[in-house]
Amino acid sequence: MPDDLPTSADNGSRARPTMETPVVSVVIPLFNKREYVLRAIGSVLGQSWQDLELLVIDDGSTDEGGELVAAVRDPRLRLIRQPNGGPGAARNRGIKEASAPLVAFLDADDEWAKDHLEQAIKALADHPECALFVSGFLRGPDRTDMGESFQRWELADGLWRPRPQTTAEQLRRQIDTLCPPAVVARREVLVQLGGFYDAYRCTYGEDSYLWIKLVLNHAICRSLQPTVWVHTECSELGVGRRTHRLKPALTDPQPLRQRCPAHLRGLLEAFLNESAMRSARTLALTGNRTLARQVLAGFPQAASLGWPYTRTRLIVAMAPLYWAARRIGLMKLLRRIGLRRSK
Repeated sequence: MPDDLPTSADNGSRARPTMETPVVSVVIPLFNKREYVLRAIGSVLGQSWQDLELLVIDDGSTDEGGELVAAVRDPRLRLIRQPNGGPGAARNRGIKEASAPLVAFLDADDEWAKDHLEQAIKALADHPECALFVSGFLRGPDRTDMGESFQRWELADGLWRPRPQTTAEQLRRQIDTLCPPAVVARREVLVQLGGFYDAYRCTYGEDSYLWIKLVLNHAICRSLQPTVWVHTECSELGVGRRTHRLKPALTDPQPLRQRCPAHLRGLLEAFLNESAMRSARTLALTGNRTLARQVLAGFPQAASLGWPYTRTRLIVAMAPLYWAARRIGLMKLLRRIGLRRSK
């Protein structure tokens, strides 16, 4: 682990001398978010922790957002332009260009509370065994505190690392809470794990692909206190998607298996099998039964799960009845027999 992190007593508020390595590199991927990017930049440069560099990766924007960024006069900010490659490729470019031992991520339409970096850096300094810190966050225009949902999932502040007895559902919940704008991670770990999934300009699940590898191999630390505001009303890639796409964890699982420690391979396979069934149910109930069947065929071990697998096959087979029932008002009956749409 890097040995040049500050102690928790050093709040980093003093300005760093020119050419000195910063404590944290902040990466903002930018693609056609001209209306919002200056708000995101302002929330970074206004942090209580000032010892940072800010890398804005203009991922082929066509709305002149890069020009707005270029006009910001702050020696800590650097604009890097590249052809469009998707959010994973943009974040990976930021990781490559980063000079600090820690890397934080912020989407161009989101913003941080003033003490976000200060809390993250203190947590990682206090827990050198952890590869990643994640905070709670507010979501959407109504500022829903997601920490309350995480508490219902029995998640809490502190350290976490999976064990062989961890369930697939517990692993999924941990991964689902790793929202990139709420994450600060050790750069050396991100590099070692290959960064975000960036093949085929992936725009869905490119982050969770990395988090799966990370949490299977390293401890993480969490705070449920929200220090991030995720503006879902501005998002074009994630929240609000009406069609279901497969995450790369299901289309390209072999690298995950190769990175998985031997004692957690059973956990990973259970996670992949349950993810496949979850996606198959959603695909079937959104009108794509062909792809649903292909997903199940790619994970034959799911058949060993018994009733959950049988239920999934029934949903795939009987999905047309779901839509017929909606038209004739029999949703109550479908709920009783378990053929409602999976979330």
